[in-house]
Amino acid sequence: MRTGIALLWVFAMAFAADSHAAGKAPPLIVELDLYSYSLGIPPGWDFSFEQAREFGVRLVFFQDGATFHSSDSVMYVKELCQRKCTGRLRQEISDVLENARARDPNITVSEGGPITAKSGATAQVRILIGAKDPLRAKEALAFLEYREAVVLVVLSTKNPAHWKQDYDALSDLLAKHEFFTCSSPNLRVPCR
Repeated sequence: MRTGIALLWVFAMAFAADSHAAGKAPPLIVELDLYSYSLGIPPGWDFSFEQAREFGVRLVFFQDGATFHSSDSVMYVKELCQRKCTGRLRQEISDVLENARARDPNITVSEGGPITAKSGATAQVRILIGAKDPLRAKEALAFLEYREAVVLVVLSTKNPAHWKQDYDALSDLLAKHEFFTCSSPNLRVPCR
């Protein structure tokens, strides 16, 4: 527990300068004594941990002035694997796409260009189009693999006319993503 609190303090301090200019601290997800990670807040977007709990995910993003329920485009974050995840990325992507096709056999899947995070990880992106559910007319699934976790960030829109700006928001969110463990270099306060 003490390690987790120390990690939380370290990460909060690490982002203080960056978030001060934006007016809002970037969200920090903490898995006590294992890892923590942050994500950027794209311009024109907001986030909620409370609304995320409704859906069993870590964090949700939605357009400013809306909620996760009312926004035309949303993003959510969850982990697919926790602990011993090295080499799991391919299987996790396959499992997610297999589940998507089972729900909707008519969707098409294509690869999006990789997005490099501030942490140095490269998000592997898959684009899904043609879902029966009008709330998911077009989606981008970004998968990030770490030894301790595979993180999935999903962008979903019911209005594909705004796809470019929504995808730019996903890219911005991921470009500011950082992942920390007790073995991360340059921690301001070492883990105990």
